Amino acid sequence: MSISSDSLSTSHASELAGAPSLAGGIPDTLIGDLRSDHAGETGAVRIYQGILAVSRDPDVRAFAERHIATEREHLALVSAIFPNRLHSRLLPIWNVAGFLTGWL
Repeated sequence: MSISSDSLSTSHASELAGAPSLAGGIPDTLIGDLRSDHAGETGAVRIYQGILAVSRDPDVRAFAERHIATEREHLALVSAIFPNRLHSRLLPIWNVAGFLTGWL
């Protein structure tokens, strides 16, 4: 899945059209937001993985399975538009912290 300026509203597309970019078409002003979003989605996926690793309650598991599917979609979307080289250097921490949060 890719996002083009066609999928942006006309006002947003015109605002972003002239913005400088280091990330293959992503305005520099959005890089921090996308980095944060990517880290958050990564952490969310790991939280639900932690829950699923330890929970035996069918209701909790059903909740986590529904939500992890949504978070994986979000992560895939952000990953598709945000280059790996710009991801947070703290991702290993978010992976561990997210999993442990869900596990607890």
